[in-house]
Amino acid sequence: MGCRILVALFAVGAVLGVTAPASSAGAARTDTAPEQRWTVGLHDGTIRNSVSGHCLTGGGEGGTVTARACGGPGQQFTIEPNGTVRNAAGGRCLTSMGAGNAVTSRQCASGAGQKFTYTADDQTLRNSASGLCVTAEGRDRAVTMRPCRD
Repeated sequence: MGCRILVALFAVGAVLGVTAPASSAGAARTDTAPEQRWTVGLHDGTIRNSVSGHCLTGGGEGGTVTARACGGPGQQFTIEPNGTVRNAAGGRCLTSMGAGNAVTSRQCASGAGQKFTYTADDQTLRNSASGLCVTAEGRDRAVTMRPCRD
């Protein structure tokens, strides 16, 4: 188990280019839209909205990804070296269907809609192809892809 955690840490930090906060105090930028700020829980595998504290929650095949109170099933993710964000429960990957659309959970296929980059500096989770940000639309609601707002 410890080895798997180290691999996950390596994947998040080194391969995906997670950057450290630029400020000398080490704090993340606070000018990013609150609904687009996320923290990656390296100890528990959650991806939490930095403001509401709700966790990304994966659905079944083709199901909508939501932001829910943390502690439920389907909330552990691994950011893979190839940029996919895989749900530990079902093995499915976050999938962007474009601007304004809900993020879905689909079989991992390494397509452009399944490549994401997390940046610790502004706490955004962006689709690598479109540059759109994963956006919480409220508790127990679909998570969507929206233009990133600084």
